[in-house]
Amino acid sequence: MNQVKSSDGKFLPSEVRMDFTTVNLALVNKYKIVLDAGHGGDDSGAIGPTGVYESTVNLAITLKVGTILNKNGVDTVYTRTTNDIPYSDDETKNLQYRCDISNAAKPNYFVCIHANAFDIEAANGTETYYYGGSAAGEKLAQAVQTEIIKATGKVDRGIKVPNYYVLNHTNAAAILIETLFITNPTEESLLASNSYQDLLAKAIATGILKTLGITNITY
Repeated sequence: MNQVKSSDGKFLPSEVRMDFTTVNLALVNKYKIVLDAGHGGDDSGAIGPTGVYESTVNLAITLKVGTILNKNGVDTVYTRTTNDIPYSDDETKNLQYRCDISNAAKPNYFVCIHANAFDIEAANGTETYYYGGSAAGEKLAQAVQTEIIKATGKVDRGIKVPNYYVLNHTNAAAILIETLFITNPTEESLLASNSYQDLLAKAIATGILKTLGITNITY
């Protein structure tokens, strides 16, 4: 070790011992999730009985989910972080824009967050959709659905296979969550509550993290 030089080219006069901490780079940001807050811009989505916008609720929950994922070492990509989005007046371009972000990011999963709506106010509960034929998508959908029902005690409307653009045009295993019915007065009030948004975000993030094999979760 007597031929070791310093950065300026000088030989070190004596033995030098230093402690190092090694990091397995394969475990750093090993996973990536794309989070898509539904609607935005000129598209408010559904509007609750007291005027709560679905787009606002979706974004709030999505950002909270991302914060938890980041705390647990998961790289998170958002399709939007504000209410400003391109193509908000053209639904197909808007949806494809979100898919393009996901496909460019090459994530493990694409997770789209919405609130449900129906013309009968009594409609209630939670349901989660996945791309038909995707075993990975089905697994994630069930994990997220299970965690939401466990956390909220709401009606379990199950996991389903729809014909939704963002699920059909993303390359990653994809799910779409309908958290609660914003058209239901009681559930609209819950969706507008910061503490209940925290509850939903924690449940969604937990389902994602458990699916990735992360069980020692930091909130």
